[in-house]
Amino acid sequence: MLRKTLNFKVIIVTYYITFRYNRKIYFKVASLSKMDDVMEEFRHNGRDFEYCPDVDDYPQPVPNIRRKKPKKPLPNVCVFCRNNGVEEIYYRQHLIKYADGRVQCPVLRAYTCPICGATGDTAHTVSHCPMRSKNSASYQSKPSIETISTTNDPKLQRSSIGKRRQK
Repeated sequence: MLRKTLNFKVIIVTYYITFRYNRKIYFKVASLSKMDDVMEEFRHNGRDFEYCPDVDDYPQPVPNIRRKKPKKPLPNVCVFCRNNGVEEIYYRQHLIKYADGRVQCPVLRAYTCPICGATGDTAHTVSHCPMRSKNSASYQSKPSIETISTTNDPKLQRSSIGKRRQK
């Protein structure tokens, strides 16, 4: 009798061990006659595909669980005019740029960059100038008559911590 059971040409044994449910072990044994039936049905109904081990061996990528930050809503006012203290009625009438990147703000369009001379569609302030080097602290233009300070200026008489400077 043991000899008959060993005469199977193909024995498929799958087992599932589950420790949660009373540690039951299930065995499933399929004989060659059952395999022949399965293969015969497959020849009539199934489709054969080439085995691709690359697809089966690698685990599926785990999706990124991080929460994405919500994007800022697009401004509906001209930020340039608003930050420069223009009246609300005026800066609500236009935006700083069109969707294609051209400057829309009439105040900024009239401005000429002192570094590169850009104006109109490509106008920008000194702090946004592409010609400005990244390492420089800030652009310093030539001082005009109004910006030249005298020696009696109170700022020049005190240091940054408030102490009087030595002459």
